[in-house]
Amino acid sequence: MKRKLKVSKAIIYAFGALLIALYVVLFTGRVTDPATEQTRWTWFTPNGLQSFRLGMDVSWGVRLTYKVDFSKYAQQYATIEELSAMKKNALNIIKNQIDKRVSVLGVSDYQAYTKSIDENDYIIVELGGVHSLEQAKDIIGKTVELEFKLAFDETRDDSSAAREQRKSLVSAVLQDVQANPDSFAQLGQGKQSDDVYYQEFLGQSIETLPVFFSNNAALLSSMESGQVSDAISGVFHTSYGYDQEGALTSTSLEGHTIVKFIGKEEKKIEKVSLAKVQSVANINNLSLTTTEVLWTQEIAPQTFRYDQTKSQIVHNNGQVLTGVLWYNIDIYAQPKESLIGKSDEEIAAINEAAAVLTNEVVAAVQAGQEVTVEGVQQLSDSWLGDADIKGVIPSFVVSGDSVQTFDTLQQIFVVKVKQTKQPQDELYTITTINEVTNNNVDKISEELQTELLISAETIFIKDTPSWVAAVDPETKEVLNGAYFKQARLDTTQGTPTVAIDFDDKGKLIFCRITKAHIQEQMAIFVGGVLQTAPTIQDEICGGTAIINGQESVADARSVIDGLNEWALPAPLILANEEKVSPSLGERALTASLIAGAIGLFVIFLMLWAMYGHRKATVGILVLLMFLVYLMAFLKVIDYAVSLSGIAAILLSLGMGIDANILIFERVREELKNGKRMKAAIDTWYARSWNPIFDGNFSTFFIALFLVGWGLWVFKWFGTVMILTILLILLINVPVTKHLLHLFFQRKKDYMNDK
Repeated sequence: MKRKLKVSKAIIYAFGALLIALYVVLFTGRVTDPATEQTRWTWFTPNGLQSFRLGMDVSWGVRLTYKVDFSKYAQQYATIEELSAMKKNALNIIKNQIDKRVSVLGVSDYQAYTKSIDENDYIIVELGGVHSLEQAKDIIGKTVELEFKLAFDETRDDSSAAREQRKSLVSAVLQDVQANPDSFAQLGQGKQSDDVYYQEFLGQSIETLPVFFSNNAALLSSMESGQVSDAISGVFHTSYGYDQEGALTSTSLEGHTIVKFIGKEEKKIEKVSLAKVQSVANINNLSLTTTEVLWTQEIAPQTFRYDQTKSQIVHNNGQVLTGVLWYNIDIYAQPKESLIGKSDEEIAAINEAAAVLTNEVVAAVQAGQEVTVEGVQQLSDSWLGDADIKGVIPSFVVSGDSVQTFDTLQQIFVVKVKQTKQPQDELYTITTINEVTNNNVDKISEELQTELLISAETIFIKDTPSWVAAVDPETKEVLNGAYFKQARLDTTQGTPTVAIDFDDKGKLIFCRITKAHIQEQMAIFVGGVLQTAPTIQDEICGGTAIINGQESVADARSVIDGLNEWALPAPLILANEEKVSPSLGERALTASLIAGAIGLFVIFLMLWAMYGHRKATVGILVLLMFLVYLMAFLKVIDYAVSLSGIAAILLSLGMGIDANILIFERVREELKNGKRMKAAIDTWYARSWNPIFDGNFSTFFIALFLVGWGLWVFKWFGTVMILTILLILLINVPVTKHLLHLFFQRKKDYMNDK
């Protein structure tokens, strides 16, 4: 009578886990939204097998070409040899940093190499198995440049040479943006240390834009969407304020502006301001006449006529409404941190902090209390004319609210109008547009009644530098991120500061620079943003620079993390991106899978010939279970399957069957010694577990070494080896034991009677 078949709990658990693993392999995976390129894990998809991430050598990959911007160094090295040596060192640093960044993406196939084209240096990065191309571009191309600069001094620095360098910089930036208009923002950001400023303006009237726009209104009106202008010299922006005596003051930024025109939109307006009349006159190259008269009557807006005898466009009663009333007004100014070069997250944080301060000021003004908010200055508490107010706040209008806020490029104004003087008692500004003809009167009348909203991006390059590179007075080498070693937190001064450590060569350069420039300012820029600009009190030869001014440990750690993770000696500019075909082709993947299937069949035949059909079935069944478990793990960890990875998987099959052969041979020896099958199985498990464990454990350390310190191509190879070893020890060996008991328990010689 045959024995009743007994299935152990271990077999039930193993096959239960097998069903779960099969479900993971066949019906789960990561899917990518083609619109947003955002990747998410899904617990059910009918295309589970297609959800495996494929490497570049078996599927399509991407090639990113980055231009390394060495333009700022071209004028800072005495000889071509010195410049070439600096570039070589910087390129090695950048390649090593890209290696670290790519590891965050979890790709299996990757290579980076340098190339020189037309005297420009490029780094080409090829990636396979990338879920999100945008994420890859953000991580690889992110640059936090560390720069050390000294204040520009006309008595020490060559002003004419500096201006020539500025012209060269303007030409280089112009060439880049005209060649790559889609990268306009990237090419203009992160260069404040070179007095290069990027700004985006969306849907703003010329009157509220920097003065550059009104001065060049005719040019802007003729530009097409996406067009990039030449570099235009002149004033970019004029900021206004009041001095201690209450007099209106102005400061102008002069330099060169490059514009990328996005588009324009027109809408009708109900009130004409002086700034509007001035911009219309500028667009049409006409002059203005301004007089002051007593206000005697209400003037209806938007009714114009042409005075042919005087060649003027005037209001229906002889005036264009541009001046307004006098107001008894309180004005509070809150400085506004520049948004130039900031990320979306940084802009949101800055705006949120500004809104909190503004709300405090508004609450105090509404309550009639003294405003004590730090950094907020009261500009006026007296009578001012409308024209004077609009000189500071171009968008100023009076509404029904008692307290209003106005946002400009550099400040937020909180305004309270306490009293308005009666019109009939006040002087009024009358502005007339001269030199109007019958041919353009209708056009100008239309322009006066229409507001033109401009959307554009600008790159402004100041005509004189504020800072110059810190150069070793002996070797003429520039102190920059190439000598950066690490950033760390320093609290020895009682407040959180960022300590920057240089390597041995950087330590000497920093020492000589500080020795030569005692009592001068040295600025430290991180990612083009000024972090600190202390005065050098004495030579510093310890090899450490200090960035102070952080309000908290969290702020200091943010700077430290940015430097340690993203610091590069020169910025990267994405010049080109393209898809690349597989290096060996999808046919190689198919051939590899066929080879693997043939290998499994040959292994089964070999086991059958050597050990019989039962042991062969156990061996191949364990091997298939092992393979399913392995594929499930690879999918969960998002492993990108490449040919090298497939080779590791096929090798893992060999390692798995190797353990089974050791088991079967040990069982055979025990049977030769006269033991029954049950005893032979139990004996090999008791005596062979340690040797199997020791052999695999030594291989585990080799795999661990490949993952931690091996070349990039071996890292995922080592990962598969580690998974293989764990599966062999935790799954293969125990399951083989229980399956042998299951397959042989009905044989007559199974029980051990000795």
